[in-house]
Amino acid sequence: MTFKRAFCLLLMIAAFAVAGEADEVYMDGIAKAVRTETILAPIGGTVKSIDVRVGDEVASGSPLMTLKTVVTYADQSGRVAFYGHPGERSEAVTDIYGAVAVIDPDSRYMIETSTSNAYDTNDNKMVRSGILVYLIQTEGAPRETGVGQVYDVDGKNYKVRVLQGNFELGDSVNIYQTESRDYTTRIGKGDIVRTEAVRYAGEGSIVSLLAENGAHVEKGDPLFETLDGTFDGLVSTGNTIPSTTDGIVSRIAVEQGDHIDNRQTVAEIWPVESMRMVASVQESDLNIVRAGDTVEIEFDAFPGTWISGTVERIASSALSEDEKSKTAEYEVIIAFETELPVRFGMHAQVRTKQ
Repeated sequence: MTFKRAFCLLLMIAAFAVAGEADEVYMDGIAKAVRTETILAPIGGTVKSIDVRVGDEVASGSPLMTLKTVVTYADQSGRVAFYGHPGERSEAVTDIYGAVAVIDPDSRYMIETSTSNAYDTNDNKMVRSGILVYLIQTEGAPRETGVGQVYDVDGKNYKVRVLQGNFELGDSVNIYQTESRDYTTRIGKGDIVRTEAVRYAGEGSIVSLLAENGAHVEKGDPLFETLDGTFDGLVSTGNTIPSTTDGIVSRIAVEQGDHIDNRQTVAEIWPVESMRMVASVQESDLNIVRAGDTVEIEFDAFPGTWISGTVERIASSALSEDEKSKTAEYEVIIAFETELPVRFGMHAQVRTKQ
């Protein structure tokens, strides 16, 4: 072999070696979300509690926040009937039926009266709601006796719910504070009338009914709950605002106590499936790194472990618009799958696969 041929061969080998080295490109990258899911409130209301924090991992359907509800309670025992249904506006139901719920009281009879006929002492003229009173017919032999309970006190006017006694409609009775029915403890007089059904209207949209239709309820039992706002399609979705995807909470847009409107943005989520390795490549390496190429990724948190990725796309415009810069870099989006516990924001090194 002549010296000239040997020299040319050495040049060719050196060129191939340089080319081989140039084919390997290293890039710094960060695990980021390439898409953000915006969470919209399905109904308006007041935020009672925020159940997650930024950075929390959430599952699709899990609650992000809870809206305040108002519960309507029975103020007496009886059989309840509902005219409203979850999702409907209680005001609209009341306009049509006169109430959301109606209780037919256990006590069939009542007395509407006042302290105008009370024995003239201060104690007899200061009637309190909830006290037991004692009844006796004003006419007849023998005169029927019974027991009642005061309610709906308005100044000197009040009502008595008849709890015991064999009275009939129209009977006149005296009302006393003591079981002895001493005339000095008389607080009123009135006629026995039929007890009216008690109506409950409520305000806002009905979230849920808290008793069975037609069931017997006791005083203090919950009847239904409402919240401000209108449900889509008049179908109740409850009082929580759920996540619509599996992912990481990246932003909470409201605070506890805020009033929010239907379809208002309340949070943002980075979906798990949107995680990508986001790196940058210099313009001089664009002839080496191309969309569709297979690359290798090593996370700083897991040194020595390289996983495979695929270049999904390379940006068409440079990351920097500084005209004075002599080099430009372009964003590279790389898809990958791994069993490693990778988190958003983790740093990694990317290299072209040899």
